[in-house]
Order: sequence, then C-alpha cells, then structure tokens
Amino acid sequence: NELEIENRIRPLLDRYADFDFRINFEFDQVTGKIASAEVIFSRKVLSGDGDTARLDEVDGIKVSRGEESIFIWCFFLAILQLALDGAEAYKWVKHVYIDDPISSLDEHNAIVVGNHLVQLYREAQRPIKTVVSTHHALFFNVLHYELKNHVFTPLQYTLKRDRRKNGYVLSEQSNDTPQFYHVAALADLWQVAQSGQASTFHFNI
Repeated sequence: NELEIENRIRPLLDRYADFDFRINFEFDQVTGKIASAEVIFSRKVLSGDGDTARLDEVDGIKVSRGEESIFIWCFFLAILQLALDGAEAYKWVKHVYIDDPISSLDEHNAIVVGNHLVQLYREAQRPIKTVVSTHHALFFNVLHYELKNHVFTPLQYTLKRDRRKNGYVLSEQSNDTPQFYHVAALADLWQVAQSGQASTFHFNI
C-alpha cells in the first residue's frame, strides 16, 4: 500500500488496455497491515448522442480472459520495476522467472510485451538474473532481437524430449527461430498413427 502500487500499475496498463481499475484494501485493526484486497474494473462508455453525448464511468465490469491476463502482467511488471530500480522492499529479489506472459494475448500484444520487457531491463538500476520461458515463436523472436540489439546477446535454449533416454534435454538455440512446437506435435501424432495407441491429449493436439 505504501508503495502506491495502483499508481505504478496504471501507466503500464494504459499501454495495453482501455479499462481502468481500483484496489479496495481492508486493513487489520490490530496490526494495521493489509488483510485483504479486491480489484474492481471499470470502463468509460459513450452514452447519448449528438450534443448530449458524454463518457460515463461504468464500474464493476467483467473483463475478458485476455484483459485479465494483461492486468496481472502489468501488476507483475510494476513489482518487477520496483525490484529493478532497487526499491528497499524488493532488495531480496535475486532471480526472476517469467513463464509465458503472453498466453491469452493476441499477436500485437506479443510484440508489445516483448518490447516493453526488454525496455524495463535496459533502464534497470539493479540488474537481476532472469529466465523467460515461452512456447510462442513470435514472442521468442521479438525477445531475441530486442535483447541482442539493445542489451546483450542472451543465452537461449530449447527444451526437447530425449526419446532415447525417455527424458528431456536443453539444447542451445543460436538463432532467432526456435524449433517449433507444432513440429514436435506432428512427430508425436505420426508415432501414434503407426502404433494406434492414442491418449486423450493426442485428440487435443
């Protein structure tokens, strides 16, 4: 609460979405610390026409799954920014792991998120070792070029199934195009077609 997290999230959210939010905090009477918090979303909606048209704030709206993901991402970015700026409350952060931040987002936002993430690290006061994992080829591609051109050449790996040892292996990935997930999926389906041993997840593939 004292870090004014709402004021840190809002400018980040404005880059991605057209809705607003507020966080209602409830405080413990004894300790004075936050006991619970509730996020309420709102959006400006045009009502009336002609000279009487005006923007009204509609409170308590339901946001889509993608909008919810964007809000959570912006919340995370606000905290990450505090850690990268060396804020006392987040001095304990030594490593960051980001797992596919663009699920439920469209292609445009995949590019914007990649650009924005690298921008945060370019402006960081305190570098923090970070791992980003993704199955999204475009997001990987954007991160590859943004990091290579503006920060440093990142260490890149592809997680592959090792069929000989029935395990997994990390293979170094030197270029900007990862081995596509769909190629591995097609290989799996080919084997299922040969053996006739299909599982439920094969139908999803």
